[in-house]
Amino acid sequence: CNFLKVKNCVALNSGTDALTLALSLIGVRRGDEVLTPPNSFIASTAAIAHLGAVPVFVDVRNDQNINPEEIEKKITKKTKAIMPVHLSGHPCEMDTIKNISKKYKIPIIEDAAQAIGTKYKNKFVGTFGEVACFSAHPLKNLNAIGDAGYLVTNINQLAKKARLLRNHGI
Repeated sequence: CNFLKVKNCVALNSGTDALTLALSLIGVRRGDEVLTPPNSFIASTAAIAHLGAVPVFVDVRNDQNINPEEIEKKITKKTKAIMPVHLSGHPCEMDTIKNISKKYKIPIIEDAAQAIGTKYKNKFVGTFGEVACFSAHPLKNLNAIGDAGYLVTNINQLAKKARLLRNHGI
C-alpha cells in the first residue's frame, strides 16, 4: 500500500487467484465479456474463462500492450470489464483506456503481474483501475518463495469483500 500509494492491498496465494477474485468482485459472471490482449500469460485469459465469462481479444501495438484504439470496436452490451496487461514491465496507455472506461462505465482490472514498480506518466501501474492484480511467483520481478499474489484497490468495499472471500469467509 505504501509503495503504490493505494488504500488496500489483499494478499492471496497467486496472481491467477488475484485476477479471478478481481473479476468476481466487480461482478463478472457467466456469459459476460472481458476485453483483454491475446498475448499474455495464460492466467489472464484463464481467469476470465474460469468464471464462465468470454475473453474478447483486443489486438496489441508494437510494444505488445493492448491497443487502446481497438478497444471501443470490441465493446458490446455484454462487456463487463477491460483488463489491460502491462506486459514485461511496459505500461499500457492508461489515459486513453481510462477515458474509454469512463465513457462506457466499464471498470478496469489491471493485470500488473509483470509490472511492479513500473510507472505510466509518473504514476505506478496498478493504480489506474478499480482493481489491479500482481503476481509474486518466483519468476516475477518481485517474488516469494513459492507462489503468491495480491490485489490492490482504493475501493474499500471491494477490499473488504476480497479479504472475506480469500479464506472461505473467515
